[in-house]
Amino acid sequence: MQHTPSASKQKNSRALTTSPKNSMSTSRNNESILVTGYENPDIDVTACAYAYAEFLQKNGRDAIAGLFGKPHEEAGFVLKTFNISAPKNAEEILKNCEKVVLVDTSDPDDAPNINPQNVIEVIDHRRENKASNFSNAKVQIELVGSCATLIAEKFQKQNIKITKESAALLYSAIISNTINFKAKVTTERDKIISEWLKTKFDLPENYAHEMFAYKSTLTESLKDTLIADFKSFTFGEKQLSIAQIEKGFNTFLAPEKSTADLLTNTLGVQFKDKIARKEKIIMRKEIIPLLKEILEK
Repeated sequence: MQHTPSASKQKNSRALTTSPKNSMSTSRNNESILVTGYENPDIDVTACAYAYAEFLQKNGRDAIAGLFGKPHEEAGFVLKTFNISAPKNAEEILKNCEKVVLVDTSDPDDAPNINPQNVIEVIDHRRENKASNFSNAKVQIELVGSCATLIAEKFQKQNIKITKESAALLYSAIISNTINFKAKVTTERDKIISEWLKTKFDLPENYAHEMFAYKSTLTESLKDTLIADFKSFTFGEKQLSIAQIEKGFNTFLAPEKSTADLLTNTLGVQFKDKIARKEKIIMRKEIIPLLKEILEK
């Protein structure tokens, strides 16, 4: 049976280049490290890849950030706002890197072009993860609102100077992922490190409002927007897929009765004409563990 909760529309939420110092040689080098995340990345992947490559460089490692696919529109907005160059193609960088660090993902299916044996580090913040698939990797999984929090804390703890570009990206990722600290996934760590990051760059007036407004604007067709955000999960013998658009309210669209029943049992929402609404903010990363618990019974 396939469950497909189609669109969870959420309130106010949710690049790279090599960082200013990421422009290193890409000659074949067994010590070179690609820092990347899942394909068609959001601002969290974009920010974490950019900033963690910088962090590794400042620790003497030959690291370079790269992205697979096309970053979400929000990531493009942040890059443009802070005049940060566009990201390099991870496919090309991978040709010259033997080692890989994954940020904001711990699922091999999110990075099909990467050999799991070549992954040396995984940094993620999701309760549901597949980090055990990376047998050679150092793994950091901590339940905070944004993976960017974990990356920023590394700079702070080691007292390593962070560039204004990395600070701006990480701050943007945190307020996006936590819906400006209103989402249930928000922790005190997210709030504390965000205040620290704000001291490292010039924050434009009304920045969060403008970022969320831009994020809620559809620049492509509804179909293309949903497809770009589509994520699939397998729990036992069941496959579940979710796409979301953030437009200022929580609306669930369930094309099939089985999907509607699943969401009713999980979230307590009631469907009418395949549509249900929920007052409180809830994010996909919060929904998945709840659905997993039911589907794997």
